[in-house]
Amino acid sequence: MNGEDDFARYHMQQKAKRKSKGVSMRSFNWHVDAGHEWLEVELNYLMMKGLANKISSYSFYSKEKNRAYLEGDMDASILYNFMGEDWINDGHTIDHGMPNHNPIRNMNRFPIQ
Repeated sequence: MNGEDDFARYHMQQKAKRKSKGVSMRSFNWHVDAGHEWLEVELNYLMMKGLANKISSYSFYSKEKNRAYLEGDMDASILYNFMGEDWINDGHTIDHGMPNHNPIRNMNRFPIQ
């Protein structure tokens, strides 16, 4: 058995365990460009959980789209630590290529105004 098989088996077991407990699973997409990465999260979710005020100015948001893009090196871990054992991510990675082609970089920065 290789490490990838073990990881996949563990991931499926955890997913089944959470589902049997009635834990709602959330999927988060990663957005990347040649310079950085962000975890896409519902802005309302961050606000309801009291996390929005902990996010740095390296992250971006759009009120119109109800989306926050949490900077991957620091701010994404705030959500990860908050969710603890409920963290599971089956999202996708969306590659924007070069930084000047990434629409996230044109959005508002945290803190929310």
